[in-house]
Amino acid sequence: MDQEVKGPFLALAAMDTKESDTAARQGEKVFASLDRIFCQEGKNRYDWFPGYIGVLSRWSVCKSGPKREQPGKKTKKQADYFLFEHREHENYLGFQKIIAGLLSVYYDRTRGNEKRLGFEYFASGRGYDKKLGSIPYVKEHGDLNMEKKKKL
Repeated sequence: MDQEVKGPFLALAAMDTKESDTAARQGEKVFASLDRIFCQEGKNRYDWFPGYIGVLSRWSVCKSGPKREQPGKKTKKQADYFLFEHREHENYLGFQKIIAGLLSVYYDRTRGNEKRLGFEYFASGRGYDKKLGSIPYVKEHGDLNMEKKKKL
């Protein structure tokens, strides 16, 4: 009953912005704010970090999926954030990332939904435009209150 399950998908989205900064500069500001908020070394959970922050008409900042541990290798527990500057005819990109994030929660192995339908498609060669940085975490799921309850 106390099994930790993947937390909700968190997103902050706007349709447009009056900011005159470039997408790269706005993405850097977003990451700087995240880094300042989640500076609790040794306490963060991956699920606490927003998966998507963006202006749907211009740019998206997305969190990478958690890295799966490989036998015999030490896996660095950190959430990487990437900037996608929406190019011409990519007005779908933000919505696609939000939908993929929501479905990643529903189809997560901790929620008992092993089969995942394929919903994500990117044109050949389309990667992120800039890696903004990484934020370390200690656990993927769960919260500190659950650990306190177990000790009682």
